Amino acid sequence: MIQVLNLVAFNATSLRTITRGRRATLRRINVRLHIGPEALYKGNLMEPLRKQRHPARSVAIGLLLGAAILLAQGCTTPLAIDNGPDSAKSSPQTPAAIYRLGLRYATGNGVPRDVKAAAKHIHAAANQGFAQAQATLGLIYERGKGVAQNYAVARRYYQMAAEQDNAMGQQRLGRLFLQGRGVEKNPARARLWIARVAEQGNAAAEALLGHIYLKGSGVRRDVAKALGWLQRAANRNYSPARVSLGLLYARGKDVPRDDAKAVVFFRQAADKKSPHGQYYLGLMFELGRGVAKDAVEAKQLYKLAAAKGLDKAKRKLKALANHGTGSGFGIADNTQLDTGTPAIADAVRDGIDPELKGLTANALRQKAEANNADAALMRGLRYMKGEGGVANDEREAARWFQKAAEAGKAKAQVVVGLMHLRGKFGVPQSANDAARWIKKAAAQDDPAGQFYLALLHLKGQGVTKNATKAVSALRKSAGQDYAKAQVLLGSMLHTGQGIARDHKRAAAWARRSAEQGNSKGASLYGLLLTKQNKFAQAAEWLRKASDKGEAAAAGTLGWLYLSGSGVAQNIA
Repeated sequence: MIQVLNLVAFNATSLRTITRGRRATLRRINVRLHIGPEALYKGNLMEPLRKQRHPARSVAIGLLLGAAILLAQGCTTPLAIDNGPDSAKSSPQTPAAIYRLGLRYATGNGVPRDVKAAAKHIHAAANQGFAQAQATLGLIYERGKGVAQNYAVARRYYQMAAEQDNAMGQQRLGRLFLQGRGVEKNPARARLWIARVAEQGNAAAEALLGHIYLKGSGVRRDVAKALGWLQRAANRNYSPARVSLGLLYARGKDVPRDDAKAVVFFRQAADKKSPHGQYYLGLMFELGRGVAKDAVEAKQLYKLAAAKGLDKAKRKLKALANHGTGSGFGIADNTQLDTGTPAIADAVRDGIDPELKGLTANALRQKAEANNADAALMRGLRYMKGEGGVANDEREAARWFQKAAEAGKAKAQVVVGLMHLRGKFGVPQSANDAARWIKKAAAQDDPAGQFYLALLHLKGQGVTKNATKAVSALRKSAGQDYAKAQVLLGSMLHTGQGIARDHKRAAAWARRSAEQGNSKGASLYGLLLTKQNKFAQAAEWLRKASDKGEAAAAGTLGWLYLSGSGVAQNIA
């Protein structure tokens, strides 16, 4: 990306003179300006071009950063050269020399660091027609670094530099015409300026020109030319171009879909530490496209991309952390997610006399102390949530839950079982005690009790590990429209765990669960619809599940967008 600055307007001998010994100094400069091509369109193929830095290094980096330093510190007004007492002996005579001296003042290289003096010299060089100084000032005004952002002023400086064949000025001016910033939008003029830089072998301009041909901006759309320019940039190790080529082949819209080629381009970019390359390579590993499916490798790549600030990688990691990897329907995942405090509230849903809900704290306490099991259960819930006139107190909640369970209330027995299963609310963790209480609830045909008994049999916690018994309990629970049992039974029918595989019955149970608003049911149902090639319906259910944070649904939905199956093709 920085490569565009290599075409400075003074000769190679002068360059060697001013660059000698500068690298260590430039490493200390703490101002970064991203000058490569950014997202000029909302189309996804342009996204890899956002804030990417080309690996090439040149003295032009110093030219830009030096100017940024001095302007960022408040020196924003063009000033004349200081003609003080000592200036006659030391003042440079050419604009290029004035500019170089300005940079020396900006970095403190060989002279005392003096921001004001640097500003005087660089502005003076620009006003005397030195192209590189003009291009640098244009960028500063475009970015608003230390000055009020002003596209019109930026365009004026770029125009001055571009008319002197300055590559940076030409490319930046082209971008302004493409975006319509500081000038009337004119894609045709944009293409002409950018093409002049691309034809000089600038990778960033080559990639941008490729996207112009791909979009047909100011020129007839030409996929072959677009691929040619993108490939030229990729051959110069320009990672954004490699990511764009990978997306084209993964999408399969403008070129035949080729996952293997997509992986090659994504891997090349990832190897150069491109966050977009790392993210999309991770996505290919997650979906098993062009490579063997590998959730561990995918997660590692997402971490690398997230560490560089890529938001979509951060969101992906968050989804994986919250919901795990894989199908999202594993038995261990269900056990982990369905035994905590939310599960307790769910287990007692619709299991309490509605007349009790409006009672005051004292009235409810009196009923509970009179051995009213429903009142004891309700009192336990209030202490658990800290509502209804009582403060949150987990131990007090456990006491009332226990009282209701001992009075034979099935819902309370499930709650006590869950508390023992996880050691919640101050009760000792004990799989045997958990199984004892949950069995009591299941024996009363309580759907939550039957569901958790199935989980215990699947995990072998407090009971013998037995998938057949688990299926039997799940059928009883699912038959009472307990959504969690329906989705788990559908998952087992889908995978053939403890029961013969039957995708039709699996889909039926998943749909019943999804229609009750269960996000895992929606995710499973969407997945099963894709196996029936009902992609549009699948996308609808997967979107609902993804919106509720189901990582498995998001992954499957991503595949639909990548392939354009049932949805408009979109690589994002």
